Amino acid sequence: MNLDDYTYKKAIEEIENIIEEMENGDIDPDEMIKNVEKAALLIAYCREKLKKSETTLKEIMQKMELEQNEIDTGNENIDKFSDEDESSGIF
Repeated sequence: MNLDDYTYKKAIEEIENIIEEMENGDIDPDEMIKNVEKAALLIAYCREKLKKSETTLKEIMQKMELEQNEIDTGNENIDKFSDEDESSGIF
């Protein structure tokens, strides 16, 4: 089964369709085995997609936090220099 053409949403929809067919009992045992195997592959695919998404989101959040820390540190330095300049009578 080639999962390259699947999106997360498409995989979930396919899993839901398989479950619905099984619940309705409109499927012969041979077809059911094929569908269960397909569903297992799709579930693994979805889990991997979620895992990758979580990793990507964590990386983005860490990057944003580092950038914010740099901004905050820069502002602290600016405030520090401004305070020093004001006390020395330059401004």
